[in-house]
Amino acid sequence: MDFSLGYASYFVAAIDAGEPVVLLAGIHVGCFELFAREGIRGVADLKGKNVGVEGLGTSPHVFLAAIASHVGLNPTTDIR
Repeated sequence: MDFSLGYASYFVAAIDAGEPVVLLAGIHVGCFELFAREGIRGVADLKGKNVGVEGLGTSPHVFLAAIASHVGLNPTTDIR
């Protein structure tokens, strides 16, 4: 048994793979800020751009994909 704080996106791959995961509760870990070059003012402006994450399938990658989808982008084709 392990109790820890983690983004929900961290657990998506394990749940999808059928791992025996139980999530007890959620917390608000804060807000996120997009740091980018001039001309990019929001997530939708990432269309056609390269975006760095620590690795494919990692929690930051899954979180970015969810946020991109939320603003109407296809994270597998619209963002590199």
